[in-house]
Amino acid sequence: MLRRVRRRAVAAPAAVAAAALLLLLLCLSGVPGARATATTDFTAAQQTNTLKVLQAFPPAMPGLGWTGSDFCTFAYVTCAPSSVSVVVTAGSTVSGTLPELPSTGVDSAQVMVTQLDFSALGQRLTGTLPSSWRLMTRMQTLILNSTGVSGTLPDVWSSMTAMQVLSVVLTKVSGTLPAVWSAMTAVRTMNVGATGVSGTLPAVWSAMTNIQTLNLGTTALNGTLPATWSSMKALETLNLDNTDVSGTLPDVWGSMTALETFKFQYCGVSGTLPDVWSSMTKLQSMTLFGTKVSGTLPDAWRTMTAMQTLDLSNTNVEGTLPAVWSSMSKLQSMILSGTKVSGTLPDAWSAMTAIQTLNLRSTKVSGTLPAVWSSMTNLVDLKLHDTQLSGTLPPSWGSLKKLQYAWIHYTQVSGTLPPEWSSMSSIGQVVLFGTKVSGTVPAQWSSMKTLGDFAVSSTSLSGTLPPEWASLKQLARFAADYTLLSGTLPAAWSSMGTDLKIYLTSTSVSGTLPAAWGSMSSVMELLLTGTKVNGALPATWSSMVALRTLRLDNTKVDGTLPDVWRSMAAIQTLDLSNTNVEGTLPAVWSSMSKLQSLILFRTKVSGILPDVWSSMASLESMNLAGTKVSGTLPAVWSAMSKLHLLNLNSTKVSGTLPDVWRSMTAIQTLDLSITSVAGTLPAVWSAMTAMQSLTLSSTSVSGTLPDGWSAMTAMQTLDLTDTNVEGTLPAVWSAMTKLQTLRLAKSKVSGTLPPQWGVFSQLSMLAIDYTSLSGTLPTQWSSMGTGLTMWLACTGLSGTLPAVWSSMPTLRSVQLAYTKVDGTLPVEWASISSLLYLGLSGTGVSGALPTQWSSMAKLLSLTLSATKVSGRLPAVWSSMTALQTLDLSITSVNGTLPDGWSAMTAMQTLNLNSTSVSGTLPDGWSAMTAMQTLDLNSTSVSGTLPPTWGSMTILEKLNLDHTNASGTLPDVWSSMAALEIMNLDGTSVEGTLPAVWSSMTKLRFLSLNSTKIRGTLPAVWSSMATLQTLNVAGCRLYGSLPAEWSSLPRPVTLTLTNNSFCGCVPASWSATAGLTVLADASVTGSTCGTTNSCSVTGACGIEGCTSCADASPPVCTKCSDAYFLTEESSCVEYCENGAAAPLSAALAALSACLLATALLVV
Repeated sequence: MLRRVRRRAVAAPAAVAAAALLLLLLCLSGVPGARATATTDFTAAQQTNTLKVLQAFPPAMPGLGWTGSDFCTFAYVTCAPSSVSVVVTAGSTVSGTLPELPSTGVDSAQVMVTQLDFSALGQRLTGTLPSSWRLMTRMQTLILNSTGVSGTLPDVWSSMTAMQVLSVVLTKVSGTLPAVWSAMTAVRTMNVGATGVSGTLPAVWSAMTNIQTLNLGTTALNGTLPATWSSMKALETLNLDNTDVSGTLPDVWGSMTALETFKFQYCGVSGTLPDVWSSMTKLQSMTLFGTKVSGTLPDAWRTMTAMQTLDLSNTNVEGTLPAVWSSMSKLQSMILSGTKVSGTLPDAWSAMTAIQTLNLRSTKVSGTLPAVWSSMTNLVDLKLHDTQLSGTLPPSWGSLKKLQYAWIHYTQVSGTLPPEWSSMSSIGQVVLFGTKVSGTVPAQWSSMKTLGDFAVSSTSLSGTLPPEWASLKQLARFAADYTLLSGTLPAAWSSMGTDLKIYLTSTSVSGTLPAAWGSMSSVMELLLTGTKVNGALPATWSSMVALRTLRLDNTKVDGTLPDVWRSMAAIQTLDLSNTNVEGTLPAVWSSMSKLQSLILFRTKVSGILPDVWSSMASLESMNLAGTKVSGTLPAVWSAMSKLHLLNLNSTKVSGTLPDVWRSMTAIQTLDLSITSVAGTLPAVWSAMTAMQSLTLSSTSVSGTLPDGWSAMTAMQTLDLTDTNVEGTLPAVWSAMTKLQTLRLAKSKVSGTLPPQWGVFSQLSMLAIDYTSLSGTLPTQWSSMGTGLTMWLACTGLSGTLPAVWSSMPTLRSVQLAYTKVDGTLPVEWASISSLLYLGLSGTGVSGALPTQWSSMAKLLSLTLSATKVSGRLPAVWSSMTALQTLDLSITSVNGTLPDGWSAMTAMQTLNLNSTSVSGTLPDGWSAMTAMQTLDLNSTSVSGTLPPTWGSMTILEKLNLDHTNASGTLPDVWSSMAALEIMNLDGTSVEGTLPAVWSSMTKLRFLSLNSTKIRGTLPAVWSSMATLQTLNVAGCRLYGSLPAEWSSLPRPVTLTLTNNSFCGCVPASWSATAGLTVLADASVTGSTCGTTNSCSVTGACGIEGCTSCADASPPVCTKCSDAYFLTEESSCVEYCENGAAAPLSAALAALSACLLATALLVV
């Protein structure tokens, strides 16, 4: 018994071990390469046919190493009772192509392969999808993701009716989706995304009723969404991202109640969001951003209580935010940015306590920020910028302890920064720039230990910078530029932040630059542009070894440039422009090896340009314009191989242009204008092929224009104005096809205009005026320019205006004044619709003014003064409604002033003086309300002064002298408030000086010499505060000189000779300095008070009366020589040629004139 027991005791552990081994084998059956079934477990037919299929793979993929017939022992092969799986694992070195299967001798029903997964091969696997794989009719899983396979999706694969998973994502597969694949009714996952497939979505795929995942995103698929797919009741994930699928969202898809993920971003779907989709109660994620969907947000969607992510950004959805969506209590992310949604932020959304991301950027939402949203305690990312939100920042939001991003910039939010927000323990970014927030920067916010970005630029924040913020060690950006902040820079901030950027541009921050900030070894950017900081540049700042950008431009800093700043090893941009810094340029700064931009223009720095700065190998831009730097241009600077901008404009540099600078091949902009540089233009600079702008104007450079510079094909601006360069214009410069501006005015160039330059299609400015150019205008230039302005005035150019230039469709301006060009004005130029300015004054052009030019609808200025043009003023030019300046003075043009020109309402200057124009002054020209200068002097125009011209309220200069103008001075012209100069000399105007003209407070010059003006000088004209010259010599004025005129401004000249004034020049006039009076001896002589007395006239107050009877009202008893006494005791002027002048008593005058006429007849 004892032995038996012992045997059993020994046997028991063996049984346990056997059972454990069996369990282990069962467990290993799920591990790749583990085998629960041997090859021999399959039937002979299954072995034979399966082996034939598998044997097709090694020739195409030698790395598989499959030999023999025991396929269950092959690498990467796993056999199960009814299946054979091939899964090549990661780390494999297998490569090759997809093989075709044997075309004969294979019974597809006996092929046991159910899974092929070659995705681990990646791009090492190529070839097309073999049609012969249809023989694997038991195939359930086929995965070729991220491989290099290509070709179309074979129609014949529809016979793989057992297929459950088909995935070819991220391959080169192409072609259309086979409609016949609808036979794959067992398929659960179809992944064809990120391939080249195209075509439409097959409606017949509605038969795939078991499908759960359908990924067709990032393909070229198009067409509409099939309504029939509503039968895919098991569908959980549908991805059509980044496709060309279009059409509306089908209402019937509301029956896809198993749908959990719906991805349609950046495709062409449109239409409204279907209310009936509210039945998709399992939907967790919907992304439609970048589509064309529109309409309102459906209230009915409140039933989508499983929703976690909703993205409708950059669509056309609109309407208000549904308060009822508060039922989406699981919602974690809602993105509606870039839509048209509007209305207020619903208080009820405070129930969305799971929300983490809420983005309403660039929408039309308005109203205030709901204080009750403080319950959204899981909120991490809040973006409300670029909206119409207003109101104050809710203090209650201080409870949002998980909030990291608060972007509320570019809104109407106002009020102060709540101290309560200091409890936002996770906050990383507070961005409020462009809002109306005000008040101070809260010292309490110093407890926001995670704050990395504080941006309040362009707000009304004021007060000082809190020293307490020195504790914010993670602060990377403090942006408060363009605010009302003031006070000094806190020394305590020297311990602040890592990789810190401080922006205080255009604030009222003042005081000296803190020496203690030298310990800010990690500060990267410091912008104090336009502040009130002052004092010397601290030497201690040399310890700012991480500083990349320092801008102190437009401040009051002074002192010299510290030598010790050479240790700012990271400095890239240093801007001290428009400050009071002075002294020489430190040679030791040559160690600033990373310096890219040095801006010192308009400072007081001086001295020579240091040779050793040539070692600044990173320098790209140097601007020393307007400084006192001097000396020659260092030849060794040729080593600055990265320098692309050098501006030494208006400095004292001198010497010649160094030939060796040709090696500065990166230079794009070089400005040496208004300096003393001299010498010839180096031909070797042709190697500067990157040069875009070269400005040498107002220098002493000389010599000829180098032909070799034609190699500077990047040149856009070349300015040699006012230099000594000479010689002809190089025809070979036609290679500079990018040239936009070429200035050679006031130089010594000569010769003809090269026809080859007609290729300058981008030229917009050509200025060669005031030179010795000769020859004609090249017809080949008809193809030149883009918006071209051409200044060629005061040269020796000759010949006619080329008619073919009419093909220059963008020609803007042609200035040829005082040249020798001649011939008629080309009718063809009427087609230059872009022409704005045409100057031909002082040339020999002749002929009539072309009526066809009336089509130049954009022409602003036409000057033909002192030319030989003739003929009548074209009435049709009235259609040139943009014309502002027309100068035809000193020409032979004639005809009447066209009434129709009143349509030229933009006219500012019209000069027809010394021409043969005639006719009356048109009343209708009162419509020219933009007129500033009207000059008709020395013409034959006639007629009365039109009262309607009083509407020319901005007229500054009116010259009608030596014309036949007549009539009285209109009272209503007093509304010409801008008038400065009026000249009516030698005209037939008459009547009195209007008292109301005293309101012409800008009138400086008024001349009425030799006119028929009569009456007295209005005392109220003493208020003409700007009057400098008044000439009424040779008129018919009388009465006393008003004492009030002693208050006229100084200096002023009054010419009063040849009138009939009485009395003397008022004593107050004589006592006033700056008042010059030219008058007759009758009012200036020593006896003027007795021999020229006018006291009785003053008592009488009757025009022309010299003696009155003491009566009330006064009665005239004696008139002056030019008047006669009427029966009404009033003086009336003698009639002239039978017509009475302006009358005081019309009936009496008429009788007198009739009597005079009768006597003349007798």
